[in-house]
Order: sequence, then structure tokens, then C-alpha cells
Amino acid sequence: MLNDVAAAVSSTISLDEVLDTGTLVVRGSRSEHLQEWWATRLPAIAQEAFRRGDTHLELDREHGAWLLGAPIRIKDRPVGLLLVINSRDRRFSEGQVDFLAILGAFAAAAIENARLAEESKYVLLASERDRIAREMHDGIAQSLFSVALGLELCRKQVL
Repeated sequence: MLNDVAAAVSSTISLDEVLDTGTLVVRGSRSEHLQEWWATRLPAIAQEAFRRGDTHLELDREHGAWLLGAPIRIKDRPVGLLLVINSRDRRFSEGQVDFLAILGAFAAAAIENARLAEESKYVLLASERDRIAREMHDGIAQSLFSVALGLELCRKQVL
């Protein structure tokens, strides 16, 4: 699964494409745990995960499921949350918790790399635009000066 995620987020340099990579469903089905109930838990899980700077695991007894959230942080700034859900009888192992934390850090790095690549593209574009403007300005100014001298010379020859 890590290779699939790595390939998905590193195969593009566009920030929008990285953020729109999609959802990976590893086990179970999306209909097993309906979004109507777990979506209401997202703000509290995100707040706790960001406060701690680490994964947050909790059991929702009412819906019989474990919720595991891993923060996606860039330079201590929260940018997202990875959330996985398992049935109550399938508690997450320590390795799975660690794996999700690593996946969150990897996602943060991919997002930041894409953002920096996009930013550098705009800086390069602005630099090239400035260079062309300088060349045009210098070239046009010289051409106009040359035309003006030529016209002045013509005027003197006619008179």
C-alpha cells in the first residue's frame, strides 16, 4: 500500500493533482462505516491529533468501530488528516498506528514538494517575463532612437 501511495503522490508535480490523489480503501468497504457518523467525529479527532502532533486512536462504542487519525503537518502547520476505520473486533496494531504516522509524514512531504515546485514554476515564469520585457524595452528603445535619427537625417536632406 505504501508503494501505491508513493507512486500516486510522487508521479505528479502539481499541487492540485497531489491533493486530488483520491481515497485508498485497504480493507472492508465504504458502506461498512457510513460517513454520516464518522464525519461528525473528524473535527475532534483532528484537533486531538494536531494538539498531540501524533496519531489519535479512539473506539466509537456506539458504532462499533476504531477510528485512527494521523495528522498531516507541514512545519508544525496542520494541513490535513488521514483517517482509517476498523471494526471494533479489529483493533489497530502498534505497527499499523506507526505506519499511518509515517504515511501522514510522507503525505506532508509530497504536498510541500508539490507546493515548492509550483512556486518555483511561478518564480521562473516571472523571471523570464522580466527578462523578455527588458529585452523588448532595450530593443524597442534602440530601434525608435534609430528611426528618429533616420527621420531627422531625411528631414535635413530634404530642407
